[in-house]
Amino acid sequence: MSDSAPISGHPPKAADDDMVDLPKWIADSPLAEILTVCRDMLHADYRAANDLAIANQNAHFYGALSAAWLGLAAVALALLQLFLQAVLLVLTQFELGRVTPGLQLAGFKTVLEDSLGLPMFEGLAMLAALAAVLVGLWTARQRAWMLERHRAERVRLLKFRYLISPDLWSGVPERKQRLDAWLEDQLELIRALTPHSLSEWAEVEEPPRPPETIPGARYDDERLRALSRYYRETRLWAQMRYLSKKSSPWGVLYRLTYRLPQALFFITGIVVSAHFAAALFESLYHPQAHAVAPADLRTLMFAVVPLLLAVLLPACGATVRTVRLAYEFDRNALRSRAKKAALIDMERQMEREQSPPALLESLWSCEYVLESDHREWLRLMIEAEWFG
Repeated sequence: MSDSAPISGHPPKAADDDMVDLPKWIADSPLAEILTVCRDMLHADYRAANDLAIANQNAHFYGALSAAWLGLAAVALALLQLFLQAVLLVLTQFELGRVTPGLQLAGFKTVLEDSLGLPMFEGLAMLAALAAVLVGLWTARQRAWMLERHRAERVRLLKFRYLISPDLWSGVPERKQRLDAWLEDQLELIRALTPHSLSEWAEVEEPPRPPETIPGARYDDERLRALSRYYRETRLWAQMRYLSKKSSPWGVLYRLTYRLPQALFFITGIVVSAHFAAALFESLYHPQAHAVAPADLRTLMFAVVPLLLAVLLPACGATVRTVRLAYEFDRNALRSRAKKAALIDMERQMEREQSPPALLESLWSCEYVLESDHREWLRLMIEAEWFG
């Protein structure tokens, strides 16, 4: 019932979007009439939802990134302000003769005391923190992209549920009429989706219900062979390419940031330990010098700087984690690998099946996997933490 094209983990590129049929399927194919009906009925709704989902997701994506970088900037500016205040204190001690000569930063003291010195950093830190909070709150409330993505995927699922239904190919007019009415009803339900519908749909796990055998069905072998080829080239291969990209996100940014949050965490521990070790050494071996010059350059280097780094490094780690979450690096890889493996196995099964009911059941199994994949994605997105 199917063509002899080889099964591969990296299927050839046939179509960029399984909702857009290639001309060969519309112009000269046993499926032309049915695909034209699907296109005329579903494509406008899919395109509108897909375009809105992309636009809203881009806004959400850049909002999450902006909040992360603004938050890091606020922390860095606040720490820089504290560092400069410590430097100012050292310079003041230098002028009073309480610090050993040799610190050639006296001219810098005037700059720090000027109106463009510390007050400037304090104002910038406050503005960055305020912007980070506002952008973060706005981003956390943006669920429009998720609703439109769900709507577009529901239209996609509806198209292929319709195409693989035995009622469409059985040759029984009454069943075809009921199926057409079902298609219209389902499309109206999709158009009426609300944000609350996301949770309702995600909370449901429908048990597998393979299509029933239709008594007296008169299947057309040529049309079913065409359906099998169409489904593999348009639906299966497109989804397998998409899952391949999601299952192996080995870009430059992924490689650079894969272990960075953990590394920053351990470096923070080392810095804090070094700070306490230096403080203990100072108190044991130089107690009098520590009491006489509490704000010298040595104090600045071994006390203030490590503590500032102990705050800055975790903030950098949280920023990196937020960037990774925004790119969804860690959310989809394992799930995508599992779904792709399942689709490859099912494609092999489609090669072995010969009878029309068995072929349609194989197609239904593929759609069940893809629907469950979208349901799992939706659950993950609803419960996702967008900030590290």
